[in-house]
Amino acid sequence: VLTAARVVPRALLPRAGQISRRHMRIESRGGKFLAFDDGSTYGTCVNEWQLGAKESAVLKEGDVLLIGASRFRLHLLP
Repeated sequence: VLTAARVVPRALLPRAGQISRRHMRIESRGGKFLAFDDGSTYGTCVNEWQLGAKESAVLKEGDVLLIGASRFRLHLLP
């Protein structure tokens, strides 16, 4: 599990200005990676589609994640 947050241990910490205490996470399930918004204030977008609170999206190579004001491109390693 990869978590983007301000206070969670082992978290990815993008620019802290628009990151909630528990912003979002990425989990591996059944060979797929899923992004979850954990009820963040500023939102989480996957390819410009905003996830609702507690909603998830299946991630694939090249997807763009917007976490608060920080943008990331997903690259899956073999």
